[in-house]
Amino acid sequence: MSAKKNKEVVRRFFDEVCNGGLDEKVYDIFADKVSFNGKQGSPEGVIRFLKRIRMSFALLRVEVKEQIAERDIVSTRRVWTGTPRKRSHPSFGKLITWNEISIVRLVDNKIVEDWKEESKRVRVIRIARKK
Repeated sequence: MSAKKNKEVVRRFFDEVCNGGLDEKVYDIFADKVSFNGKQGSPEGVIRFLKRIRMSFALLRVEVKEQIAERDIVSTRRVWTGTPRKRSHPSFGKLITWNEISIVRLVDNKIVEDWKEESKRVRVIRIARKK
């Protein structure tokens, strides 16, 4: 598959699934055996994650800012926005943004490996919630 086609597959995830709510498309985009930051995952796990994040944030959107692809690897920089729903969240009721960069590998038109790094702000909020 060409680098251009691989970029299209990754972009479909953000456009159709994350923003469009078409969770059933996850099965077309992710392989049955997929790893996330080195840990085994599944399309069902992606859907569960999306449901949790949608429950946590109102007005959730993601905007792809840049994509770079070479052979079977695609890197995507994106910006998420959402309003925390939980009153205990430090930014409850306010629209917040956070950045992510990922590097994914595709085989047979599906994502098989995903490495993601998120902005420091997200990590700080997660640590604060655990305390």
